[in-house]
Amino acid sequence: MVPSASEFLWHPISATRQLASVIRLDSMHNAAIVDKKRKMRVDDVEKRAAYRRAHGLSDEQGFFSQKKAEPVVEEVTAVDDASPVKKEAEQ
Repeated sequence: MVPSASEFLWHPISATRQLASVIRLDSMHNAAIVDKKRKMRVDDVEKRAAYRRAHGLSDEQGFFSQKKAEPVVEEVTAVDDASPVKKEAEQ
């Protein structure tokens, strides 16, 4: 679609207009491709969020999460053999 070099010599105004329209079409095509990729990425993020909500996962979980999960530590109380708590627990 780009005009030939001879067209620039014989018809410079129409060749320049044609070149401008080719450049405009190319930029519109590239913008459409970028828009489609951006929309796919936004849809992917929405789908991941819906999956997390459906499966009860928090947003902090994931490979690239900023917050590190802290290990859960259960408190265990030591019980004597002579303790009344142990006798009640055995009954």
